[in-house]
Amino acid sequence: RVVVLHLGSVPMKVYTRELFHLIHKGMRDTPGYQKTLEKALKKREGKSRKPFLQTMKSLEALVPAARERNLILGVESRYMLEEIPSEKEFEEIFRAFDQPTVAYWHDSGHAQTWQNLGLTDHVKWLEKFQGRLIGGHLHDVAYHNGDHQLPGDGDVPFDRLTALRQRDVLKVFEFEGNTSAEILKE
Repeated sequence: RVVVLHLGSVPMKVYTRELFHLIHKGMRDTPGYQKTLEKALKKREGKSRKPFLQTMKSLEALVPAARERNLILGVESRYMLEEIPSEKEFEEIFRAFDQPTVAYWHDSGHAQTWQNLGLTDHVKWLEKFQGRLIGGHLHDVAYHNGDHQLPGDGDVPFDRLTALRQRDVLKVFEFEGNTSAEILKE
C-alpha cells in the first residue's frame, strides 16, 4: 500500500564523500570540515531549484495515479546531502501536497548520517515530520562502519525515535546483504 520514493539528486560535485573522508580522519570538529560543509551547502543551494521543481512536477503526475490506486507515496529521507529532498524541501513538498497520498518515510540510518555530517538533529527531524509519517527503514549507521548496520552497532538513538514505535507506522529492517540468517533471527 506504500511506494517508497527516492526523489533524485542535485547535479553537483559529490561533497558527501569528501565529508565522510574528513570524518574518518577525525576532522569532524575542525574549521576545515566546517568550510567544506558550508561550501557544499552553498553549491547545493545554488543548483537545487531546477531539479527540485522537476521533482515537484513528477509528484504532480504521480499523486493522482497513486490516489486512484489507493496507494501512499512515502517520500524517503535520503543519505547524501546532494540528494533530494533536504529538510527544507520536505517542508515544501508537504505544503504543496497536503494530503494523505503523500507521506513521510523515515530512514533511520540516512537521518543519522545527516546528523553525523552536521546537517540536522535526527530526533528533531523525525519529530518535525511525524505527523506525515507512514513508515521507515530501520537500520543503524556508524561513522566508522557505514550504513545499513544492525541496530545497536552504530549511532542511531533508537530509544529516542518514539514516533517509529506507533503501531500504525510500517517498519522495514534494511541491513547489509551479507548479514547472515543466524544474525537476523537473533
